[in-house]
Amino acid sequence: MKKDIQILGTKVSLLDTDELLSAISGFIFTPGVRPAVVASGNIHSFNLAHEKQWMRDFMNEAEIVRLDGAGIALAARLLGHKPPARSTWADFGWKLAELCQKKGLSIFLFGSKSGVAETAASKMKEKYPELKVAGFQDGYSDISQGSVDNDGLLD
Repeated sequence: MKKDIQILGTKVSLLDTDELLSAISGFIFTPGVRPAVVASGNIHSFNLAHEKQWMRDFMNEAEIVRLDGAGIALAARLLGHKPPARSTWADFGWKLAELCQKKGLSIFLFGSKSGVAETAASKMKEKYPELKVAGFQDGYSDISQGSVDNDGLLD
């Protein structure tokens, strides 16, 4: 199912939403498979990856980089690929929450401004009352190795 391509030296996975959810399920339910990172590939993350080696490394080492922006889909088309419809968090997040509730899995929301992840978790719980929310953290935390915020995320 691997459908990874490179755009300016950074990986993006050309998976539609169903393939993405299937891959995530596979990471979770296949014995012996290590935990997986699913990153978001949009113009902002690709600009950061272009400027910051650590971000490029992070995205290239992620098991999946979700196609999360029209600009990245356009770049893929210009390079001769046939990308699926982009899978923005606004759509994908609900489907992921539904999958987690059905399978009894937990979800951790990380990113955006202070309060956004918490609000998203609350709205997901309204729609999926049995959803297990493991936690949430804004994206403006100090996630450098050994920082209090980073250690808290890893606990």
